[in-house]
Amino acid sequence: MTPQQRANFARLLTPRHIAFVGGTDAATAIGEARRRGFSGQIWAVNPARIDLAGVPCVPSLDDLPEAPDAAYIAVPATPAIDAVARLAAMGAGLAVCYSVGFKEAGQEGAAAEAALKRAARDMAVIGPNCYGVINYVGNAALWSFQHGGASPGYGAAIITQSGMLSSDITMSQRSLPMAYMVSAGN
Repeated sequence: MTPQQRANFARLLTPRHIAFVGGTDAATAIGEARRRGFSGQIWAVNPARIDLAGVPCVPSLDDLPEAPDAAYIAVPATPAIDAVARLAAMGAGLAVCYSVGFKEAGQEGAAAEAALKRAARDMAVIGPNCYGVINYVGNAALWSFQHGGASPGYGAAIITQSGMLSSDITMSQRSLPMAYMVSAGN
């Protein structure tokens, strides 16, 4: 990890704003961020919708007021690569790429994933093909499924490739305090 990637990843720990890019899955992720208690700015990006989960949409990442500390991308693979490139050029800190159609989809997808990595430059990226990140300590969620878990201000940081395993862990009734959950995907 480069020093700039490390600094960008650190922006996830205390994001001031999160941009959500996409449609239904992005709207669900906005709801999960709110449910987690995120108190920063939420921006929605979708050229065909007026709003996502009550958040007014801007048609493009170029229309955001500034580079977001974090972004949640839930669009098909090719537009996801474009979104990551645009976010990196803007100076965004981190992107969660929920999108599928990458390495898990065979040789053509592997080429798309290589393009995604190049597009990211020094921006930290989690995914593609992942559930995302929950920051229990900082009350930020970039996650498009209902999740559980609790944190008294400290706890385990769990990183797993599997989205289903990460989701199951958040729903555990064993009172495991959590600080962070990362579903890394590919």
